[in-house]
Amino acid sequence: DFEVILKRRDGTPYHASLTVAPFTLGTKDTLLTVVQDISEHKRMEERIKHLNQLLHRHRYIWKEKNH
Repeated sequence: DFEVILKRRDGTPYHASLTVAPFTLGTKDTLLTVVQDISEHKRMEERIKHLNQLLHRHRYIWKEKNH
């Protein structure tokens, strides 16, 4: 599995997770590729990171005021 940025048909980029697995179909060796849109997951990760930064900032300010 790995993450990439792909483009939708309308040209807008999106985050995707790719899974590639070899398999045999009849007598032919081929690859099965699964593409999963993880844009919402990435947005939530960024939101959590931002909120954690705010939390640490507020903790620092609170400590400074109370010590």
